[in-house]
Amino acid sequence: MGKIQVRYFAVSAFEIVTEKGMRVLIDPCLSGYKGHGVSPVPLNDIKDIDLFLLSHGAGDHLGDILPLAKRMDKAPIMCGGDVKRHLVKNGLDDARFRAAPYGAERTFGGIKVKVVYARHVSFFESGNEMLSGVPLGFILTTESGFPIYLAGDTSIYGDMKLYGELYKPQLAMLPVGGVSGPDFTPDMSPEEAAMICRWMGLKWAIPCHYVEGSKVPAAFVKAVKKDAAATTPVVIKPGEWKTFTV
Repeated sequence: MGKIQVRYFAVSAFEIVTEKGMRVLIDPCLSGYKGHGVSPVPLNDIKDIDLFLLSHGAGDHLGDILPLAKRMDKAPIMCGGDVKRHLVKNGLDDARFRAAPYGAERTFGGIKVKVVYARHVSFFESGNEMLSGVPLGFILTTESGFPIYLAGDTSIYGDMKLYGELYKPQLAMLPVGGVSGPDFTPDMSPEEAAMICRWMGLKWAIPCHYVEGSKVPAAFVKAVKKDAAATTPVVIKPGEWKTFTV
């Protein structure tokens, strides 16, 4: 048995510490985006990251990647080609990037990362360019073989059932709300996220990508208890850690 630690920052930003101490940072938006998603954790508190995973080019996901990646300049980065171009233009070393087309699998130390589809869009401004690429999801498998589904930004789609059959994730971070304003329609409702929990046979599911203080997490908990009773919904407050024994 081992312990995996997960810290939630805000929006879709997480830090995962594996059983053997590998530190993975996902979509590090801590300073906020359009007035939302300001994390109580200061950037200087983020240390010793071994791997960055970036789902797509959007301000609420790219967030603070540049200052963090420049400070931790040895950690490799998995992202789409558009995001890579933006980051290299802004001073990051091309050699740090790992190709991440759909289906690619990369190994870092004792962990594996599989790139999976995300039904969303990656389209953003970078200086005088508009960049577009494919949004990504990830299946991260830790040293002991514990699989985690990092959905990124996505709507529901049928192949998520296939991920459950193939990779058998036990923990997932699922986007269940929006962060761009009161009229923003989320990609995935709490009820759809609960259906994914059932499809995948998840043991735990963490909601993310919602405005802090909204009723979305409570709606997710209610939907999971109703439609995916085998899954435990885990709501983590920004800045808090949660430990999973695996």
